[in-house]
Amino acid sequence: MIIIYVLFGIGNSGSAQQKGDVEFGANLGGNFATITQDDNGRSNFNFNINAGVFADCYFSKQWSVKAKLIYDRKGGNKINVVFENYPDFKLVTDFKLDYITLPLMINWHFGETRKWYVGLGPYVGFLMSAEESELGLNIEDEFLKTDWELHLVLDIKFRYPIP
Repeated sequence: MIIIYVLFGIGNSGSAQQKGDVEFGANLGGNFATITQDDNGRSNFNFNINAGVFADCYFSKQWSVKAKLIYDRKGGNKINVVFENYPDFKLVTDFKLDYITLPLMINWHFGETRKWYVGLGPYVGFLMSAEESELGLNIEDEFLKTDWELHLVLDIKFRYPIP
């Protein structure tokens, strides 16, 4: 699955956009997630927020490698649940899945100040919790413990000086 999303990052002060410079910061973003079911179709898209920290290492004025550690909520809305032993009982509910993700991105910085960039790279996510919202059930056993994806990111950096 490829997820395209926009992140708004908060980096540290300075002009850490030269070869060999490393930039540290925090990010706040979002994603649109859905859950596909084998026999019941797909849930509605659900917008979720994620937050984390990053280190961005520049190997030229326009290229960098960024590693992140992110708390990422995923899930889906209005999922049809059919119980194997009770086929006449149907439940429409939401799933909330909490992950810790570790993305690694190659970024191309552009624009006059190079605050905008496009990034591409893989990530691995580790399922921390999974909950069904209607009955409050723990559903961790119904999902894979790791999640692999490829991200395409359009991002802008907002810099705030650190006193």
